[in-house]
Amino acid sequence: LQYSYILIKSENYKKALEVLNQAEKKGLTHEMLHLQKHQIYLRLNDFNNAENEIKKLIILDPTEMRHQVTLAEFYDNNLKKDLALKTFQNILLIEPSNPKALIYLSNYYLKQNDTFAFKNTSIKLIENKDIELDSKIAYLGYGLMNFSKLDASQKSFYILLAEKLADFHPNDAKSHSILGDFHFLNENNEKASLA
Repeated sequence: LQYSYILIKSENYKKALEVLNQAEKKGLTHEMLHLQKHQIYLRLNDFNNAENEIKKLIILDPTEMRHQVTLAEFYDNNLKKDLALKTFQNILLIEPSNPKALIYLSNYYLKQNDTFAFKNTSIKLIENKDIELDSKIAYLGYGLMNFSKLDASQKSFYILLAEKLADFHPNDAKSHSILGDFHFLNENNEKASLA
């Protein structure tokens, strides 16, 4: 696999595929083999084979969520939104706190105006210990940037999310800072100063 990696780096994709296909014919079923083939097919705009390589990884280890996420992201990037949605939803059935699935689905539900699903997914995202604080703050950034366009219910919900973030990360100044920003935009200077 080192030789194929060198060939990929030198953009000799045809030869790299030959090496990887020979290794696969000899019985090598290694994660890196399929990931390298997936990357080559993407670079060659051969999306069917790129998809098949990720599916091979899922067959090798159906419980490995990284491969499921890669497949869902592949679908999303290739405008197969319905398949991306279904795959991310299936990921959450197996791993309810999967960070990438939560972020994707909460953004999807927001765009679809599915308020109930958006709120549930957003709360799970904010309370997820596996998602970094900066990612949560970036997620809340949408609410900050669009605060003036939100209705009262939406504003209250984003403030609730910011409060949950500050409660979940009580010792981090950034979580309290974003809560203060929301209160300031909501013209509640007293709460803004206390955050």
